[in-house]
Amino acid sequence: MSDTPTPNFGELGQVSFAVTDIERAVVFLRDKVGLPFLFQVGPGGLAFFALGSVRLMVTEPENGTTAVGNSTLYLKVPNLEVSVAELTARGVVFDDEPHLVAKMPDHELWMAFFRDPDGSLLGLMCEKRRLPLPQARLHLIGKLKEPMFVIRTLALRAQLWRCHSNLF
Repeated sequence: MSDTPTPNFGELGQVSFAVTDIERAVVFLRDKVGLPFLFQVGPGGLAFFALGSVRLMVTEPENGTTAVGNSTLYLKVPNLEVSVAELTARGVVFDDEPHLVAKMPDHELWMAFFRDPDGSLLGLMCEKRRLPLPQARLHLIGKLKEPMFVIRTLALRAQLWRCHSNLF
């Protein structure tokens, strides 16, 4: 560990995504995937999209790198099944069905993957929150294991039934 102070980093500002054909990538990402297009620097130049507060810069490969498999973009969506259906209707072909990736204490992580025209992987991800049971229900569930609680509940029901039937 260094004694040098660490810079105060904020959130991620921009991600670079390499493609072989920028114009084709713009059509795919804007028209098929539906990413909000920001601007392009000249014809065939860098293209920029908005991903929440992060910019996606679409560029051609640099320094002998390849466009295929250079990175995987994971796009958060509120409803995975709806998003997959919408993109499928726009002509996006998915590699797999939406599937559970991990169970966390407070949510489940679901994903579905597709590829851009160069074959690079993109994923839709959805954090499905688990709804906590209200404390009262948890208390009752625990009580159901107690024999006296069950007997008292059944006796109360029988009493209410007798009162109800005497009214008619």
